[in-house]
Amino acid sequence: HFDMKPPRFQNIYSELYVRRSSTGLSPLHDRMMSKLVTVCATLNEYPHVRFPSNNELCKSLANLFQQKINEFLGSNKSWWFNGDGTNPNTERSTLLILDRKDDCLSPLVHELTYEAMVNDLLPIDDEKIT
Repeated sequence: HFDMKPPRFQNIYSELYVRRSSTGLSPLHDRMMSKLVTVCATLNEYPHVRFPSNNELCKSLANLFQQKINEFLGSNKSWWFNGDGTNPNTERSTLLILDRKDDCLSPLVHELTYEAMVNDLLPIDDEKIT
């Protein structure tokens, strides 16, 4: 049984905003990054990490993730990952760490060609842009 009474509901999200360390991250952030490292290890991925340069939370999370995956890599010498040089047909993946306030969908809405954007954004009448 799950109800929305304040004590229980508040406990769901409270760890995101309280008990932060000097890095500004809570124990929940630490657990999230540990679980993300587990997902990457399971998929044999050692991703490049990208985040918005002006977002301190994303930067802190990216640094924490990088630290944790480097610790994993150091303690598991036999672990292989895509793009490590022994798998020439694969490349390293990219992990994007984005904040909810960032617009994540817009880059995915249009195809990456000018022709597709012209067709979507400009009125075309009889093969002519009007």
